[in-house]
Amino acid sequence: MHNSGGKCWKRSGETCCTVQTRIYLQEIEKMLHENHSASIPVSGISMYPFLTPNCDYVGLRPMDTVRCRPGMIVLFRRESGAYVLHRIIKCKNESVFLAGDGQCILEGPIHISQVVGWVSHVYRRGKWVALWRRKGFIFGVLWRWAFPIRRYWFGGARRLSVLVAGRKG
Repeated sequence: MHNSGGKCWKRSGETCCTVQTRIYLQEIEKMLHENHSASIPVSGISMYPFLTPNCDYVGLRPMDTVRCRPGMIVLFRRESGAYVLHRIIKCKNESVFLAGDGQCILEGPIHISQVVGWVSHVYRRGKWVALWRRKGFIFGVLWRWAFPIRRYWFGGARRLSVLVAGRKG
């Protein structure tokens, strides 16, 4: 991997470098296309509350190891080149429709060729948790089914937090 746009420094006699996220994720995509697995840190809040930014990591597997199905969390590449982790809400022909767990807006259709990999595990509190096991799978299915009512749930949660903050102040 090359250091395009990053910074390098010496630490304990070794050279350490930062790499732009776009470059890093392009390399991850290549690894997945070569049938390797990879893990990446979660950044951004679109998958909150299920994935916590700057805390959780996700284990990615190549898409050719599994068929797309609603409820799965996948890494996909937008037409702009940006990489995003979102949950599949529905599949239709050669396309998927996706949304972050913390979002109410459906994104798609996204052609299946833009889906880079699927999330098989989440690293949280010092251990890897398999998403295809009962607890993770059930949450994924229920959260996908709740998509049409998320806006009301999020709106209620926002109002409640404003009320609680008002009582403290």
